[in-house]
Amino acid sequence: MEGKVIWFFGRPCAGKTSLANSVKNELLALGVKTISFDGDELRKGINKDLGFSIADRQENIRRAAELAALFARKGYWVVCSFVTPTEAIREMVHQIIGHALTMVFVSTPLEVCSARDTKGHYKKAQAGELANFTGITSPFEEPRNMALAIDCGTLSLEEATQGCMEHLLKDIRD
Repeated sequence: MEGKVIWFFGRPCAGKTSLANSVKNELLALGVKTISFDGDELRKGINKDLGFSIADRQENIRRAAELAALFARKGYWVVCSFVTPTEAIREMVHQIIGHALTMVFVSTPLEVCSARDTKGHYKKAQAGELANFTGITSPFEEPRNMALAIDCGTLSLEEATQGCMEHLLKDIRD
């Protein structure tokens, strides 16, 4: 089976990682060779030298996309979870990964993301205490023309996972 990259993106606390992990587990249960990459995890290792400026965010995503493309070429389904805040950065991901890419916008509204924030980053950013926080002190551009958008603010994790899997199952069958 040819590899794929499923790239979950959206605001901080949108539910990207939870949804990505749930989809990964569903793929594994189907016998699909799967690996996952998460923004927080990569920033602890391969990307620990990067900050949160737009240039550093772009480099963070470039490295992740290159890794995902490499694993996809080896037949893995790569489940990625990254904020991916701008159209230019998302286009770069498309350029690196190509036809193997499925982008999933986790479209949870800002108010819901802020209410879920256990680390207090949204409050700190709104108070001017945290620079370069996506959606508050750093841009988050709403995507255009998304084939798949999932609102983890209104759907349960199970419903969101099912919505993603319905879309992905056609690729598994092909």
